[in-house]
Amino acid sequence: MLPGPDLDADIARKILGVVVIFDSDTGEYQLRDLDNRKMVPLPPYSTNTVTAHQLISKYKAVGCTFAITANPDGTWMVSVSHPQLSGVNFGANGQTLPHAICQAILQFNNLFKLSR
Repeated sequence: MLPGPDLDADIARKILGVVVIFDSDTGEYQLRDLDNRKMVPLPPYSTNTVTAHQLISKYKAVGCTFAITANPDGTWMVSVSHPQLSGVNFGANGQTLPHAICQAILQFNNLFKLSR
């Protein structure tokens, strides 16, 4: 999946477990802030390094480790592992570092779900 709003919406739904709403008037995804009962913009997980690193922090907090490699062609490779997996890594390439982080975490989450 390419970096951008569709990948960001998948991250929000599948990784963070939040409700994502597509606003047909604006053509943008939004999240409902349950505390304030307002709509907030979808964070740019797949295009912003700081936001993508927040995902890494969430997974490190539950014991995951990451290996990040810059490829010679300018793309990135990110691998995710967890001690319960006995050294098995889930990796993905991306056009940018945030894109690779999102792809790897989605792949990891699809096969090995951590409790929230």
